[in-house]
Amino acid sequence: MLKRVLPFVERFALAGVSECTALRVVGTRQLTPHMKRITFSGTSLHAFATDADLHVRLLIPPPDAPRDGWLAIQQDGKASVRNRRHKPIMRKYTIRAIDPSSGRLDMDFVLHEDGGPGGLWAAQALAGDLVGIIGPGGRGLAPADWYLIAGDETALPAIGRMMDTMPAHTQGHAIVEIADAREEQPLAVPTGMSLEWLHRDGAPAGTTDLLLEAIEAVRWPSDDRKAFAWVGAELAAAQAIRDHFSNRCGLAKADQLVVAYWRRTAIG
Repeated sequence: MLKRVLPFVERFALAGVSECTALRVVGTRQLTPHMKRITFSGTSLHAFATDADLHVRLLIPPPDAPRDGWLAIQQDGKASVRNRRHKPIMRKYTIRAIDPSSGRLDMDFVLHEDGGPGGLWAAQALAGDLVGIIGPGGRGLAPADWYLIAGDETALPAIGRMMDTMPAHTQGHAIVEIADAREEQPLAVPTGMSLEWLHRDGAPAGTTDLLLEAIEAVRWPSDDRKAFAWVGAELAAAQAIRDHFSNRCGLAKADQLVVAYWRRTAIG
């Protein structure tokens, strides 16, 4: 009964989640045929500028809500839903780049014809559109001497974000599975790392073993260097990769982070 009368922001606070922060779309750019970058402006963004937590919960308006007036914005940038009938649609996304001093934030969105509400919103996003974010959350890289970073296109924003902040001498290997060569994009790869692109070339996402097979072929350090593996992929692939790390590579749980970013039966 209590949840029915509390404002939207307070309900999330009770759930242990930080307040909703308002963001307004200020620009969009098509990076590749299926990857779109949206630039937002907002205030009080310093809490989101952390490499320890890369992800946020993005709150987008339902179809029956106005694009730019469905949130009531306070002076400090926090927000609440103006009309309680407009229940936000929530999806997790990665902050690709953030500059709190200028109040700018970038997110990259994978666009699919059969995508869910998040992808559909991103495909139609225009300057002036209003959204909210909650967070940050999710884990990034743990300290190590050598890294394996891998994922499909849904993990590409996180992979790019991590590489942007890695020291130039970082050692390791990165693997990214994408639809085809047109989906490759420039990444700030450290000089001590190699980057491998995997192309599905017509096969639907989540239907191949390309990522798993490439990870199985990785040559791990043979010396005493501490290794850490980070992977973001479809649920079934993530489960198989996690099993490979634990049972075949002998990686401890503390030395790996394998995240299921999506399920093939419910993209978006």
